[in-house]
Parts: sequence; C-alpha cells; structure tokens
Amino acid sequence: PEIGPQTLSLYFNGENMWLASDGRADILRDLPAEEAANMAEALPAFLSGKYRCWKEEAPPRPEGVYARSSFNERCDLIYERPCNIMDSGYDPTSPVSYDTGIIAEDFLPYVNEYNSWVTGRGAVLLFTFTPVNRAGIREGEGEAEILAFAEHVIRQLDCPVIGDPRDLVLDPEWFYDSNVHCNSAGTLVYTRLLAEAVKAWQGDTSPTRVPIPEKPPMQGRQEEEQGEDADAGCFVYEETERGYVITGLTAQGASRQTLTVPVHTPDGKAVRGLSASAFAGNTVIREIRLQSNIRALENHSFDGCTALVAVYLAPGEAPSYCQVDPSGGLTAGAPHLRIYVEKDKLTDYLFNYFWSGYGSVLEGY
Repeated sequence: PEIGPQTLSLYFNGENMWLASDGRADILRDLPAEEAANMAEALPAFLSGKYRCWKEEAPPRPEGVYARSSFNERCDLIYERPCNIMDSGYDPTSPVSYDTGIIAEDFLPYVNEYNSWVTGRGAVLLFTFTPVNRAGIREGEGEAEILAFAEHVIRQLDCPVIGDPRDLVLDPEWFYDSNVHCNSAGTLVYTRLLAEAVKAWQGDTSPTRVPIPEKPPMQGRQEEEQGEDADAGCFVYEETERGYVITGLTAQGASRQTLTVPVHTPDGKAVRGLSASAFAGNTVIREIRLQSNIRALENHSFDGCTALVAVYLAPGEAPSYCQVDPSGGLTAGAPHLRIYVEKDKLTDYLFNYFWSGYGSVLEGY
C-alpha cells in the first residue's frame, strides 16, 4: 500500500462503491454490514450523477491514465506517462510522512487476518513498500524515521516484510503525477527493486534482468502563463523556493466578494502557487476564480470561508495538472462550496484519482 493515512487504513467510500458495483450488483453481497449506513448516505449523489448522464445523454467517458482504455486485457497499465508533470517536481498537497501515527490502529490487524486467510489456502502473503518521491517527503523526516516506520510494521505483521524502504526513496525524475505514482520509466525501476526484494527473500542470487532506463527529463513549466492580473493588488505574496506564492489577502482583497487569482504580482513576478492561508478564515468571499498558474490546492485552503459558494478551476486543464489531496480535505470548513470545472472536463475530474473524492461538490461550467 502507498505510504499515506488513507491507504494505511480501512478507508471506505460509498459513492465509489456504487460506481464500482454499477452493473455488478452481486458484489454488494460481500460488503460488511457496518458499511450499510455509508452506502445509504452515498446513494443520492450516485443516483443524481446517473440521472444527469441520462438526461444529458452523456455517459462517462474519462480520458487519461484513469480510463479503462489505459489498461490492457491483463489489467497492465499501458497509458504512457513520459515524465514528471508536477509543477515543482513533487506534490506539495500530500507530503509523504513516515510517522507511524498515520497507520490506522485496525489496519495491521486486518492485514494479519488477511494473511491467515491467504496462508490457509496454501499461498504466501508478502508485504512491501512503495516508491516515494525524495522531494515529496515531509520536511525534517529522514532515514531514522523511515527505519522506525519499517520496524513498526515488521513487529506488527505476521507475514514476511520484504524490501528496504530506504532503497525506494527515488529521485523526482521517476515520478508522474504524485509523490507515490511512478512514470513509465519509474515503473521499470520499481519492478527491478521489487524483483530483487522477492528474490532476496527466496534466497535467489541470480542476476535480475530488468534494465534501468535513462532518467526522463523534468517537464517543468513550458512557458510563462498568460492571464488576468486585475486583482493582483488584493493579495499578499511571499517568495519561496517555488517562486512567488500567495499567502494572504490585503485589506482591499479581504473585503471583496469575488476575486480572480492573478498570474503575476503587481510588479510583474510570476505567481507559482497558493498557500492554505491565502483565503482561510475569510467570511466575505463568495467566488474565487483560479487560472492555469495554480496547479495545487492544499487541504483547508478555504477553511472558515462560510460565504464561499464557488471556486472555478482554469478552463482546459486536465485534472492531474491541478493537484489536491484525494482524502477530501480541500473543502473542509467551507460548507456551501461548489467546485466548478470546464463542462467538457467534468467526467475526467469525477473519475480522477485525486478529484473523485470531491464528486459531490463538482459542477460543470
């Protein structure tokens, strides 16, 4: 499992389960009874989405890495991920932490139950670690935290734990759209490391014949963004390693009901990001328009924005170019918020790894 609080838990999403079982209702029989309330709560949103597809005669046809066409008949991912597409080479919205506290209390016991089920049928369960973007590890964490994390897992699990997570901290060039998703070249690197870990557990000392490709070039920003800067004087800016980031509102900005996030500061410097403090706590703002220079939104960015009803994402943007934490923390503290995306891209957002958790608040424009 990926190293994160959602994947190291028994997280369950009712709306995603309805989508997964659409046309295969028989799989619902295997759901634990305790998930019934979650499923019931998610049913209205699922039915609403189905009705919208029927009314508009527009069945979901997602594109990109999360489309059915991106997998072959063996479920191998065949969608080409040529390089790191993250703006700064890492995802600032979901830093990877090796704090053992991110592991839910019931997760490792559940793995042990699964191990008993697997071994009872004559198979062997192995637990290992996933690649992690070196640039995306939480500040202040290093080898000591990684080792403590691995030791905690090893002590708690009954099944063999293979591989050294320190070997899986890889350079940003091997990743695609998150701190734990490899690009096409990176998957070959991980395949080799995984094969070596399995062979070491088996005592196999034969050569591993998985060639390591050349590092792909970093994509970065291809050109300077163009856009609207009329509201540039409404924001407070701070220079960071990523460039100029918006960290707050001026008195003028704090009194406005609608704002467009600029692509340049008042003196012409490129704006590269939006911190979680920029709008948090503002009870006046009702509408925020983002442009293509904002490629990541942190959790709690709109916390306390009780009047906020609309955030518009830039037109023409694929979901993976505007990163959010898939756990759903972006909308926390903004009870009336709806997120608007270009109508032609709505399906892509609804089925995107990062954005699907926000399906209930997504609208097309």
